[in-house]
Amino acid sequence: MNYPIPKPREKSRWLNLSQGSLPLALARYLPHKRLKVVLTQDAEQALRLQTAWRFFRPHDTAVFLPDWETLPYERFSPHQDLVSERLSALWQIKSGAADVLFVPVATAMQKLPPVPFLAGRTFWLKTGQTLDIGRLKTDLVDAGYNHVSHVVAAGEFAVRGGIVDLFPMGSEMPYRIDLFDDEIDSIKTFDTETQRTISPVSEIRLLPAHEFPTDSEAQKIFRSRFREEVDGNPNDAAVYKAVSNGHFGAGVEYYLPLFFENELETLFDYIGEDALFVSLGDVHAEANRFWSDVKSRYAMAQGDETYPPLLPQHLYLSADVFAGRLKNYGQVLPDVSGKEHILPDLAVNRQSDEPLQALKDFQTTFDGRILLCAESLGRRETMLGFLQQNGLKAKPVSDWQGFLSAHEPLMITVAPLAYGFKLGGLQSLNQQQPTPASEGEGKTVADQTEFSAAATNPLPSPLPQEREQSAAAVSDDLKTESSLHPVESSLHGQIRQQPAPSHVWEDWGEGKAVAAQSAIAVITESELYQYVARSRVHNRRKKHAAVSDGLLRDLAEINIGDPVVHEEHGIGRYMGLVTMDLGGETNEMMLLEYAGEAQLYVPVSQLHLISRYSGQAHETSPCTNLAAARGTKQNAKPPKKRATPPPSCSISTPNAPPNRDTSLKSTSWTIRRLPTASAMKKPKTRPPPSPP
Repeated sequence: MNYPIPKPREKSRWLNLSQGSLPLALARYLPHKRLKVVLTQDAEQALRLQTAWRFFRPHDTAVFLPDWETLPYERFSPHQDLVSERLSALWQIKSGAADVLFVPVATAMQKLPPVPFLAGRTFWLKTGQTLDIGRLKTDLVDAGYNHVSHVVAAGEFAVRGGIVDLFPMGSEMPYRIDLFDDEIDSIKTFDTETQRTISPVSEIRLLPAHEFPTDSEAQKIFRSRFREEVDGNPNDAAVYKAVSNGHFGAGVEYYLPLFFENELETLFDYIGEDALFVSLGDVHAEANRFWSDVKSRYAMAQGDETYPPLLPQHLYLSADVFAGRLKNYGQVLPDVSGKEHILPDLAVNRQSDEPLQALKDFQTTFDGRILLCAESLGRRETMLGFLQQNGLKAKPVSDWQGFLSAHEPLMITVAPLAYGFKLGGLQSLNQQQPTPASEGEGKTVADQTEFSAAATNPLPSPLPQEREQSAAAVSDDLKTESSLHPVESSLHGQIRQQPAPSHVWEDWGEGKAVAAQSAIAVITESELYQYVARSRVHNRRKKHAAVSDGLLRDLAEINIGDPVVHEEHGIGRYMGLVTMDLGGETNEMMLLEYAGEAQLYVPVSQLHLISRYSGQAHETSPCTNLAAARGTKQNAKPPKKRATPPPSCSISTPNAPPNRDTSLKSTSWTIRRLPTASAMKKPKTRPPPSPP
């Protein structure tokens, strides 16, 4: 199958792909030295593809441009982390540090601050540089940074004598600047929770704290532009008076054009003319839908005189203008309706004596190698134990290149991919078509798209620590891999030292492949576990990364009598499955036993609330007292009115059978929590107050 690269103003359709094989095809066949812009239907799809790209091409700088996560004309400001991520993405795009950009269609239609604003208000601090603290404080305040006592979030700074704590926008970590007189002696990253320094750096980049200027000159421009663009008395507008007084309240971002004398720019102005677009789905239909939504929101906001809305064309590209600008670029149009790369049903069957029989049958019939993908290092260890318990031995591997260079038939790695796929023979995928001379000077696409460790030449980034973060972006959990699998760590090092594992690809393309390497299959947790939602995206801020390690994906991973932890009710023991008739519909419930022989019935569909117990020995693990736990919560925060019980479970005691509500509909049902025996006593009545 050929995957030609289109020239400007041309389109190329890539056929017979699937949702799973699409990321590999994009990472494999798109040219290396050009900026690639992948237009998606929504942010979720963009994040999934960014994660997959980092797995298949870990040395590339894969950038995601988020939106504000607010509705058009909504009186809310975006979170500071989002603003930081947007400014960092825009800077990387314009400076040439980005290799590929993933952006939803709606975000691509949003207008952006002018390029000179971002370039002119970005400055650097380096060790050995002379620094005037008073001038630095003034510049940071003018750039929109907040002067605080302790730095905890992006856009904040603190000064204590000769030490300056600073959390630049677009940075993953805050920095501590130590001055010797008026010279920067050292710059180190530090932890916001412990306030301890971590590692030194040679220089840092400071981006503005907002997507608009906040100094006195910008306020003057805002007042002038507001009187030009908005009808009525400006003194009646709360936003006009707030900005005039130096206050930039919620929703001020939707007056972005008024902070600049010149017109706003677009994403097309940032990426230049040589970019290559990949359009997923019907991008024009999505553009029309979003533009219609913007106009509808504008009509709703027109009645508010305190926050009069700007015309939609001041803030967004219309669908027609967006289509006209997009037409000037070469576009790849992937078709993901192919069936050839789709995996068969491999779901774990917990009711069978052999829960992994489907995977075993697939391994027997599939003439190739298999890579299992776990979402985290903890999940990988859980899956390894589960596989070994059922007679399957998978060898851990650190990354994609390590898998391609190995020969084991079944391997497992950490890669939070959403979809799996199978390639019946990589030889067919490597039959390349020579590109035109203007595109590749007669070279094949394969020659342009080597992405091995040695063949990849990432674009330079001014910050060394950013290059390290990009190379390690596949999974932070892999940093601790050597402690768990030292043999694999040494193997990984040998792979990195090889000149280039290009033989894995090129030999397959020339028909010299070994039979065991003629086909591969990548299987994710979504294929193995029925209740893993494919729509779930790896949290890019990683606030809950540690929590997911112990989550159960299927009941086959635990045995009867094992202790488990319910998210709301604490530690109990799994006692098996029971069938309950609820409103004429039969449902499977997990039976958990707690202290005092109290029982909790949890629907199997709510398995995501259950995690494995990782404390002391399972035989001596304590169980939570449900009645005491509920009493503690009620005493700690008494509700103003009677709270509705959560619909996720049913509780019974030895004196009370499970409740069955036959009035529930089959399409939507809940299970009510029954009161304990003590709670069923007649409540005491309070005596009337005595007369004064």
